[in-house]
Amino acid sequence: MLSDEVRMEAFRAAIRAKVRPGDVVLDAGTGTGVLAVLAALAGASRVYAVERSKVINVARRLAAENGCAEKIKFIQGDVREISLPEKADGVTCEMLGFCGMGEGIENVLGHIRENKLKSGGWTLPRAMKTFIAPISDRLLYSELFMEGAELGMSTESLKDEITQDLWIWNLDRRSFAAEPRPAKEICFETGVDRSPPGGCVFALGESREIHGIGSWFEAELAPGISINTAPGPPFTHWSQSFFPFRHPIRAEKGDTLHVSLNGIAAADGDFFNWTAELRTGENIKEVRTQSNTLSYHYLPD
Repeated sequence: MLSDEVRMEAFRAAIRAKVRPGDVVLDAGTGTGVLAVLAALAGASRVYAVERSKVINVARRLAAENGCAEKIKFIQGDVREISLPEKADGVTCEMLGFCGMGEGIENVLGHIRENKLKSGGWTLPRAMKTFIAPISDRLLYSELFMEGAELGMSTESLKDEITQDLWIWNLDRRSFAAEPRPAKEICFETGVDRSPPGGCVFALGESREIHGIGSWFEAELAPGISINTAPGPPFTHWSQSFFPFRHPIRAEKGDTLHVSLNGIAAADGDFFNWTAELRTGENIKEVRTQSNTLSYHYLPD
């Protein structure tokens, strides 16, 4: 992830834009300490770098290597459970998982905003939108479900397992069965959540098969500085996420697809709930739903 140029350049520019000389900064989930060091170099007087794992020892060495060891106080633990000697002017946090919500950033920044940030303090990222779109891509579906493979055995159990996992793929915009819509829209700085309460409704303009749901996110780090992981360049390590249907849905022109997607961070993967209902008028024709702890799988380009 450190080699993701889009990601790193955006965070570096945003930290330079947000950190004022003398600021006290909290870096939540510091990892290797890159954002904490960038905040110190940008003029922060103190940086509290919090990390649960042993990688915090790497972060300590990085701070010393860059002459920031005296400015950065490293704390090993969960940022929601530790105490700070003072409130921060701002917080940096790169807990942006797949679909944006995968690593639990909303919960973490919500806690920090209410308990560890000064009134009027800033968050980086400032806001996030998670987009979804119905995907019609027979080639992707065929590759994923091994269509055409002659193995001389039944593979139904394998195919059932496939629907329980999150697949990472560079989606093609031409596969969109309808225009993308935001399933999640939240401002971390204010806590205002503008997500559609009933999920998204997609009007299907032509008859076609729907093979699953695609998802990606856009994070506003600072005014004029964003990371957008939508299909197409510039590419990021996040790519896009694909939730496959076990059996495609056959939609007719004029049908609507009602989709909801929610994500919660879990210790052994990310927990997503999603539901897709195909309707003609008010009548429900077909339903696809899944609720599993998901591991990540990358499909080859």
